[in-house]
Amino acid sequence: ETYTFYSLPFCSSFPVEKLEHRYDWLGEVLEGNDLIASGFELRFREPVPDHTKVCSMELDEESAAQLSFAIHNHYWYQWYLDDLPIWGMVGELTTSDSDEDESQAEALLFTHKRSRCRPPDCGPRIIQVNLTSENPVALHAGAKVDLSYSVEWTETETPFSKRFDRYLDYDFFEHQIHWFSIFNSFMMAPQAPPASAQPPPPPSLRLRPASASAQLGGEAKSCLTAASAAPR
Repeated sequence: ETYTFYSLPFCSSFPVEKLEHRYDWLGEVLEGNDLIASGFELRFREPVPDHTKVCSMELDEESAAQLSFAIHNHYWYQWYLDDLPIWGMVGELTTSDSDEDESQAEALLFTHKRSRCRPPDCGPRIIQVNLTSENPVALHAGAKVDLSYSVEWTETETPFSKRFDRYLDYDFFEHQIHWFSIFNSFMMAPQAPPASAQPPPPPSLRLRPASASAQLGGEAKSCLTAASAAPR
Protein backbone atom coordinates (compact mmCIF):
# COMPACT_ATOMS: atom_id res chain seq x y z
CA GLU A 1 0.00 0.00 0.00
CA THR A 2 1.00 3.59 -0.59
CA TYR A 3 -0.35 6.66 1.21
CA THR A 4 -0.03 10.35 0.54
CA PHE A 5 2.53 12.02 2.79
CA TYR A 6 -0.06 14.17 4.53
CA SER A 7 -2.27 11.21 5.39
CA LEU A 8 -0.21 11.36 8.58
CA PRO A 9 -0.96 14.44 10.72
CA PHE A 10 2.01 16.55 9.62
CA CYS A 11 1.57 20.29 9.44
CA SER A 12 2.67 22.28 6.39
CA SER A 13 3.74 25.81 5.54
CA PHE A 14 0.71 25.95 3.22
CA PRO A 15 -2.82 24.56 3.68
CA VAL A 16 -2.48 20.87 2.78
CA GLU A 17 -5.64 20.92 0.66
CA LYS A 18 -4.03 23.61 -1.55
CA LEU A 19 -0.77 21.74 -2.23
CA GLU A 20 -0.36 20.66 -5.85
CA HIS A 21 -0.81 16.98 -6.76
CA ARG A 22 1.06 15.59 -9.76
CA TYR A 23 0.82 12.45 -11.87
CA ASP A 24 3.83 12.34 -14.18
CA TRP A 25 2.90 9.19 -16.07
CA LEU A 26 0.08 6.64 -16.32
CA GLY A 27 2.04 3.97 -14.44
CA GLU A 28 2.03 6.10 -11.28
CA VAL A 29 -1.75 6.40 -11.45
CA LEU A 30 -2.17 2.63 -11.92
CA GLU A 31 0.21 1.96 -9.01
CA GLY A 32 -1.75 4.32 -6.77
CA ASN A 33 1.15 6.76 -6.38
CA ASP A 34 0.16 10.33 -5.55
CA LEU A 35 2.91 12.94 -5.73
CA ILE A 36 2.18 16.05 -3.72
CA ALA A 37 4.18 19.25 -3.40
CA SER A 38 5.97 19.37 -0.04
CA GLY A 39 5.34 23.00 0.77
CA PHE A 40 9.08 23.45 1.46
CA GLU A 41 10.57 26.56 -0.13
CA LEU A 42 13.67 25.71 -2.12
CA ARG A 43 15.57 27.85 -4.64
CA PHE A 44 18.42 26.63 -6.79
CA ARG A 45 21.85 27.28 -5.21
CA GLU A 46 20.30 29.28 -2.35
CA PRO A 47 21.15 27.77 1.07
CA VAL A 48 18.44 27.41 3.69
CA PRO A 49 19.76 28.18 7.21
CA ASP A 50 19.94 25.42 9.80
CA HIS A 51 16.63 24.67 11.53
CA THR A 52 14.54 26.95 9.35
CA LYS A 53 11.03 26.53 10.70
CA VAL A 54 8.42 24.96 8.43
CA CYS A 55 5.49 24.93 10.83
CA SER A 56 4.40 24.05 14.38
CA MET A 57 1.76 21.61 15.56
CA GLU A 58 0.34 20.49 18.88
CA LEU A 59 -0.41 16.79 19.12
CA ASP A 60 -3.63 15.41 20.52
CA GLU A 61 -4.13 11.75 21.48
CA GLU A 62 -5.24 10.77 17.98
CA SER A 63 -2.39 12.44 16.07
CA ALA A 64 0.22 11.16 18.54
CA ALA A 65 -1.18 7.62 18.15
CA GLN A 66 -1.14 7.86 14.33
CA LEU A 67 2.49 8.96 14.24
CA SER A 68 3.49 6.37 16.84
CA PHE A 69 1.82 3.63 14.78
CA ALA A 70 3.68 4.73 11.65
CA ILE A 71 7.03 4.69 13.46
CA HIS A 72 6.42 1.31 15.11
CA ASN A 73 5.58 -0.08 11.67
CA HIS A 74 8.70 1.46 10.08
CA TYR A 75 6.94 3.85 7.74
CA TRP A 76 9.28 5.67 5.39
CA TYR A 77 8.91 8.34 2.77
CA GLN A 78 10.45 9.05 -0.60
CA TRP A 79 11.15 12.53 -1.95
CA TYR A 80 11.98 13.58 -5.46
CA LEU A 81 14.14 16.61 -6.13
CA ASP A 82 14.94 17.34 -9.78
CA ASP A 83 13.78 13.73 -10.44
CA LEU A 84 16.33 12.31 -7.96
CA PRO A 85 14.79 10.00 -5.31
CA ILE A 86 15.59 10.52 -1.61
CA TRP A 87 14.53 8.21 1.22
CA GLY A 88 14.04 8.75 4.94
CA MET A 89 12.23 7.28 7.94
CA VAL A 90 9.35 8.99 9.75
CA GLY A 91 11.02 8.32 13.10
CA GLU A 92 12.91 5.81 15.21
CA LEU A 93 12.35 3.51 18.19
CA THR A 94 14.32 3.62 21.44
CA THR A 95 15.06 -0.13 21.44
CA SER A 96 18.47 -1.60 20.71
CA ASP A 97 19.06 -3.98 17.79
CA SER A 98 19.03 -6.93 20.21
CA ASP A 99 15.62 -6.00 21.65
CA GLU A 100 13.00 -8.19 19.95
CA ASP A 101 9.89 -6.59 21.48
CA GLU A 102 9.50 -3.29 19.66
CA SER A 103 5.91 -2.88 20.83
CA GLN A 104 7.22 -1.61 24.18
CA ALA A 105 9.67 0.83 22.63
CA GLU A 106 9.07 4.56 22.66
CA ALA A 107 8.47 6.11 19.23
CA LEU A 108 10.43 9.27 18.42
CA LEU A 109 9.51 11.54 15.51
CA PHE A 110 12.25 13.10 13.37
CA THR A 111 11.49 16.82 13.20
CA HIS A 112 14.41 18.18 11.15
CA LYS A 113 15.37 17.35 7.56
CA ARG A 114 18.88 18.30 6.46
CA SER A 115 19.43 18.19 2.68
CA ARG A 116 22.79 18.41 0.94
CA CYS A 117 22.47 19.21 -2.75
CA ARG A 118 25.33 18.98 -5.24
CA PRO A 119 24.95 20.84 -8.54
CA PRO A 120 27.65 20.86 -11.26
CA ASP A 121 30.06 23.79 -11.48
CA CYS A 122 27.79 25.12 -14.24
CA GLY A 123 24.27 24.30 -15.37
CA PRO A 124 20.86 24.42 -13.65
CA ARG A 125 20.58 20.77 -12.58
CA ILE A 126 21.19 18.79 -9.39
CA ILE A 127 23.60 15.84 -9.59
CA GLN A 128 23.37 14.49 -6.03
CA VAL A 129 21.08 14.86 -3.03
CA ASN A 130 21.59 13.49 0.49
CA LEU A 131 18.98 13.67 3.24
CA THR A 132 19.59 13.32 6.98
CA SER A 133 16.71 13.06 9.45
CA GLU A 134 17.51 14.63 12.82
CA ASN A 135 16.18 15.93 16.13
CA PRO A 136 13.92 13.05 17.30
CA VAL A 137 11.21 14.04 19.80
CA ALA A 138 8.85 11.97 21.95
CA LEU A 139 5.17 11.72 21.00
CA HIS A 140 2.38 12.34 23.49
CA ALA A 141 -0.85 14.30 23.70
CA GLY A 142 -0.15 17.98 24.29
CA ALA A 143 3.37 17.84 22.82
CA LYS A 144 4.28 20.91 20.74
CA VAL A 145 6.36 19.96 17.73
CA ASP A 146 8.30 22.30 15.43
CA LEU A 147 9.16 20.88 12.00
CA SER A 148 12.25 22.37 10.35
CA TYR A 149 14.66 21.88 7.47
CA SER A 150 17.95 23.13 6.05
CA VAL A 151 19.61 22.95 2.64
CA GLU A 152 23.32 23.08 1.80
CA TRP A 153 24.84 23.40 -1.69
CA THR A 154 28.22 22.01 -2.72
CA GLU A 155 29.43 21.71 -6.31
CA THR A 156 30.47 18.36 -7.79
CA GLU A 157 32.51 17.37 -10.83
CA THR A 158 30.23 14.38 -11.56
CA PRO A 159 28.64 14.89 -14.98
CA PHE A 160 24.89 14.94 -15.46
CA SER A 161 25.03 11.71 -17.50
CA LYS A 162 26.35 9.81 -14.45
CA ARG A 163 24.09 11.20 -11.74
CA PHE A 164 22.12 7.94 -11.42
CA ASP A 165 25.21 5.71 -11.18
CA ARG A 166 25.32 5.90 -7.38
CA TYR A 167 21.86 4.28 -7.15
CA LEU A 168 23.31 1.18 -8.84
CA ASP A 169 26.23 0.97 -6.38
CA TYR A 170 25.78 -1.46 -3.47
CA ASP A 171 28.19 0.54 -1.29
CA PHE A 172 25.93 3.58 -1.60
CA PHE A 173 23.03 1.75 0.00
CA GLU A 174 25.19 -0.05 2.53
CA HIS A 175 27.00 3.02 3.85
CA GLN A 176 25.01 6.08 2.83
CA ILE A 177 21.38 5.00 3.13
CA HIS A 178 21.95 2.42 5.89
CA TRP A 179 18.96 0.56 7.29
CA PHE A 180 16.40 3.25 6.61
CA SER A 181 16.61 2.97 2.82
CA ILE A 182 13.86 0.82 1.38
CA PHE A 183 12.71 1.16 -2.17
CA ASN A 184 10.98 -0.64 -5.01
CA SER A 185 12.66 -1.95 -8.10
CA PHE A 186 12.88 0.57 -10.89
CA MET A 187 14.67 1.28 -14.15
CA MET A 188 16.21 4.59 -15.11
CA ALA A 189 17.69 5.90 -18.34
CA PRO A 190 19.83 9.03 -17.79
CA GLN A 191 19.17 11.79 -20.29
CA ALA A 192 21.25 14.77 -21.29
CA PRO A 193 19.81 18.05 -19.97
CA PRO A 194 17.99 20.15 -22.57
CA ALA A 195 19.87 23.19 -23.83
CA SER A 196 17.30 25.53 -22.35
CA ALA A 197 17.10 23.73 -18.99
CA GLN A 198 15.52 25.69 -16.18
CA PRO A 199 16.50 25.48 -12.48
CA PRO A 200 14.82 22.50 -10.79
CA PRO A 201 11.54 23.03 -8.96
CA PRO A 202 11.36 22.70 -5.18
CA PRO A 203 10.85 19.20 -3.70
CA SER A 204 7.59 17.12 -3.58
CA LEU A 205 6.44 14.31 -1.22
CA ARG A 206 4.68 11.05 -0.69
CA LEU A 207 4.34 8.29 1.97
CA ARG A 208 4.18 4.50 2.08
CA PRO A 209 4.50 1.38 4.24
CA ALA A 210 7.61 -0.78 3.66
CA SER A 211 5.78 -3.32 1.63
CA ALA A 212 5.05 -0.47 -0.78
CA SER A 213 6.91 2.57 -2.06
CA ALA A 214 6.94 6.35 -1.41
CA GLN A 215 7.91 9.91 -2.64
CA LEU A 216 8.54 13.92 -1.40
CA GLY A 217 8.87 17.80 -2.42
CA GLY A 218 8.92 22.23 -2.37
CA GLU A 219 8.13 21.63 -5.40
CA ALA A 220 9.77 18.37 -4.15
CA LYS A 221 7.72 15.19 -4.05
CA SER A 222 7.03 12.73 -1.25
CA CYS A 223 5.45 9.42 -0.15
CA LEU A 224 5.27 7.27 2.99
CA THR A 225 5.84 3.53 3.40
CA ALA A 226 5.69 1.04 6.29
CA ALA A 227 7.91 -1.99 6.66
CA SER A 228 7.25 -5.18 8.57
CA ALA A 229 10.95 -5.20 9.43
CA ALA A 230 13.55 -2.51 8.99
CA PRO A 231 16.63 -3.71 7.10
CA ARG A 232 19.93 -3.07 8.77
